[in-house]
Amino acid sequence: MASPWFRRTRIGILLGVLAVVGADAWSTKRRVQKWTEPLPIRVHPIAAEPSAEAYVQAMTLEAFGALAPFFEREAHRFQVYGSPVVDVSLGEWVSSLPPAAPQTAGFLSAIDFSLRLRLWAWRHAGSHDGPRVFVIYHPPQEGQVLDHSYGLPEGLIGVVHAFASPSAEGSNQVVIAHEVLHTVGATDKYDESGQPIYPDGYADPGQQPPLPQPRAELMAGRIPISPTEARIPSSLEECVVNEATAREIRWIWRAEGE
Repeated sequence: MASPWFRRTRIGILLGVLAVVGADAWSTKRRVQKWTEPLPIRVHPIAAEPSAEAYVQAMTLEAFGALAPFFEREAHRFQVYGSPVVDVSLGEWVSSLPPAAPQTAGFLSAIDFSLRLRLWAWRHAGSHDGPRVFVIYHPPQEGQVLDHSYGLPEGLIGVVHAFASPSAEGSNQVVIAHEVLHTVGATDKYDESGQPIYPDGYADPGQQPPLPQPRAELMAGRIPISPTEARIPSSLEECVVNEATAREIRWIWRAEGE
């Protein structure tokens, strides 16, 4: 069992590291949220199993072709006119899986995980000025439920679990776009059951009647059909960024000239 002195020292070191990481994250967030330059998004594919390696190694940038037009379309709705708004590139495929996310919530475990993930990303993909999204491709199986994807502002890192199939590219890009916005400050807009939260999780909260909605708010991730039903969008054509998310990522700040 660790001594009280060792525990206090460890906590002190982690708090010091957290302060440095927090300051860096704040500075990075303010930089990317200016939206005066294209946001560089680099995607690194990973094969979850050997049977997905051929799909990953043959991948081209075309598999992510809907990302840039989506961000361009939605940013323009809030008078953010980057040229372009984002710049999507395909990085080298990575042969190592990222560290596993902690199973239980906790201050120290969250710090430890964030640091380990940033170190892993740097070792396997180097540094980058914008979001790095590591997409882990799984062979499609009927009824399979993928692990939770996530995006961290600290280090601008996203980890996405996706299906290794051309037919899934549309829905895969929805998840990628969702996690990219997490890295630049957006929050989830759904409840514990996965149901979009009204009004922030609705594409058109002013619609009457409010249900069913025609599209998904990207950070809600689903199209609400009824108070207890929602479906996953098949592509980014079925998604929008609404006002609540636009404020979080400072698209409306840009529009209002604050």
